[in-house]
Amino acid sequence: MYATIRNPVSIASSRIGGTKVVKIRFDRFEQKIIIGSNLIGQFINDMKSREYASIVPIIDINIYNIHRELLQEIFGALGITNIIKISPIEVIKSIEGIGGFVDKLYKFGVCRKSCILGIGGGITGDLAGFLASIYMRGIDFVFLPTTLMSQGDSIIGKVGVGRKNIKNIVGNFYSPRFTYCDIDFIRTQDERSLSFGMSEIIKSALIKSPQFVKYLGDTSFSSPSDYVKLPWINLIYRSLQIKAELVERDQYDMFGTQKGLSYGHTIANALEGLCDFHLNHGEAVNLGMRIAGEISSEMKILPHKDLEIQNKLLDKYKLSEIIPFPIEDNKLIDMLKRDKLSLGGQINLVLLEKIGKFRVYQNIDSNLITKVMKRFKTTK
Repeated sequence: MYATIRNPVSIASSRIGGTKVVKIRFDRFEQKIIIGSNLIGQFINDMKSREYASIVPIIDINIYNIHRELLQEIFGALGITNIIKISPIEVIKSIEGIGGFVDKLYKFGVCRKSCILGIGGGITGDLAGFLASIYMRGIDFVFLPTTLMSQGDSIIGKVGVGRKNIKNIVGNFYSPRFTYCDIDFIRTQDERSLSFGMSEIIKSALIKSPQFVKYLGDTSFSSPSDYVKLPWINLIYRSLQIKAELVERDQYDMFGTQKGLSYGHTIANALEGLCDFHLNHGEAVNLGMRIAGEISSEMKILPHKDLEIQNKLLDKYKLSEIIPFPIEDNKLIDMLKRDKLSLGGQINLVLLEKIGKFRVYQNIDSNLITKVMKRFKTTK
């Protein structure tokens, strides 16, 4: 998944200039997200200042192997002796395995004044955050996301784990105290991973900001290899600003304000489950948005010109138009009916009414979904 390191993260003193901060105020505390380059020094100083009884990292084994020297320096500086390494596959982030992780935390002597530190992508962050939310009724959680996907759509307000092929069916309203989005990590990702990560940033723009959509469309690069030169700090910052605004206004997802963040995700989660999670989450979100956009257009909700803007943007960042696995329509419909967004056996979806405006539509016709799905299958 990761290419050879071109710009390794440095443990040297962090550069304050050029960083951006997103703050989210929750009922009980404030979450702070720092976005920038060369943040590791600041991260270490901030962690030391909190004087945790212990810090236990839950870390993606791939990230550990790529950045072993850096991470060993961090762990040494913070007095970390116990580490949990995981493979970043969806089955790891399931309710079936939670007991084993709780046993490890207990064995390590983790207490109420301890901290769980997630280092890796979205799977690692969700697992670490969910464990922090339930262990001893809740301990501190800090996140160091290392992929574009996990930085552009970093954890704000919710964490979740799955059950068999049902994604994030068990969850909690919980957030990291601090998140450090150091873009030097994502500069080690290959072009394909960066393309997948762009899907979440594009989603944020589509549901809330025509200006951000235009910015993404105008941002130029002559070839996919120029991804490394994109203005990552600005892209991640604006994406998280949008997410933070929606979550802060509706912390417990009661009023529908943050449901826009599910644009493309209801379908994406079903696609991932139906292919046993062999579909990358970013690729699934891209396909989910394309399918939702076509449904919106068929229902005369979304103007065709706005659908074209969405699809051209997804095309620009080399995101696929075809589902690479066979999908059975009846199984897809069944999963959509059981999604968190749906009620009483009706299929509810977040749809676009125009670029920058979404709404939850209820009781979507399953025959319409089946009709639209044919346009995205490898075999028609």
